[in-house]
Amino acid sequence: AALSRRRRADLEHHVGRLSGQQLFLAAVTVADLEQHDKPATVADLEAMRTALGFKEWNLYGQSYGSTVALEVLRSRPGHLRSVVLDATLPPFADNLSPASVVAVGKRGFETLFDRCNVAPGCPVLDLTQNPPRFNGFVDGDQLEADLVALQQYWNANPYPTVDPATNRTLQLTGDDAVWALFKGQYFTEFLQVLPTFIELLAPSDPYFGFPIPIPLDIYVQLPLLLSSDRGTWAAVNCADKAAIAGPGSLDDVWSAEPVYRSVLVDSPTFPELCDDIVRVEPNRQVFSRVLPRKVPTLILAGENDPITPPSFGEATAEPLGPSATYVLIPDIGHIAVGNSGGCGDQL
Repeated sequence: AALSRRRRADLEHHVGRLSGQQLFLAAVTVADLEQHDKPATVADLEAMRTALGFKEWNLYGQSYGSTVALEVLRSRPGHLRSVVLDATLPPFADNLSPASVVAVGKRGFETLFDRCNVAPGCPVLDLTQNPPRFNGFVDGDQLEADLVALQQYWNANPYPTVDPATNRTLQLTGDDAVWALFKGQYFTEFLQVLPTFIELLAPSDPYFGFPIPIPLDIYVQLPLLLSSDRGTWAAVNCADKAAIAGPGSLDDVWSAEPVYRSVLVDSPTFPELCDDIVRVEPNRQVFSRVLPRKVPTLILAGENDPITPPSFGEATAEPLGPSATYVLIPDIGHIAVGNSGGCGDQL
C-alpha cells in the first residue's frame, strides 16, 4: 500500500509479472538462461582471446565488468599482463538486497552533505540566467533538510507530466525526485550541480518554483533507458548473487526508510525474482572468492559513487595482495575513466 501505483506497475513490468501470471521474460522458452552468468562470460572472454591470438592481454572492467575481470583473475590468471578495476563490484558484496541498495545510496547523499559542510559550502546557481549566475553557498546540513522537505512536498503535491511513449499524464512525486537525484550522482558533471537542483526543488528555497531547464519528461523515460537489459540482469544476478543477498523485503525497507527508500524506485524485488521467475542454477561458492595474485591490478574508486562505494574497492584490494594498488578519486561519481575530469584516464 505504501508504494505508488506507478512504481508498483513498473516493478510488475520489470520483475516479470504481467496480470499476475505471465512472464515478462518471454524468451525463457527459447533461451538458455544458464549461459548468461559470470562463468559463461569468462569462458566467452577466453574464447575471444584465443581467437584473436593474444598470448597476454590487459583487462579493463568497470562496474559489473570488474566482477567478470576478478573471475578471470581467480580462474584464468596465466594470460593476464595487467588488470584495471573501475568502480569495483566484488563477487562477495551484497549489492542487490533492498537494505544494501538503500544503505549504499544513502551513503552517496551523505558524502555530498559532508563535502558541503566544509566551508564555504557548496555553490548554488541561479539557473534562470544564461549563463547561470552564482547565487551563494549552502552547507550540507541545510541540503539534507531540504532533501527531506522536497520529498515530502512533492509527494503531497505531485507534478503532472506527459509520458511521451504512451501520451498518458503521470504524476511525478517526491520519491521520483529523490530517485532522479540519486541517479544523477553517477555522473560527475551532474554531481557538481546537485546542490542547485536540491535547492530548486525544495519549498524553503528562495528560488523554489523557478523553471528548471531540464525537460521533466526525461524522468519518465529514465527507468526504461536504464532497464533495457533487465532480462540479462536477472539471469546474471540470480546465478551470481541470490545466495549472498541479505534479508529484508523491498516493502519492509520502503516503510522503514521514508526518504532514502526512493533509490529503490526502479529496483526489482530481489531475491523473490529468482525464487519465483528466473530459476537458474546458483554458482558454486568458489565463484565468490577473490584470491591473491601477482598480476598488477589498479583499483579505481569514486568518492561519491552511489552504487559501488569505495569500501567495495578497498575490500577487493586486501585479498588480492601487494600486486593491487587502490586509488580513491575525490568528488567523482560512478566510473573513473571518462567521468573524472581526466584523472582516471591519466592513471
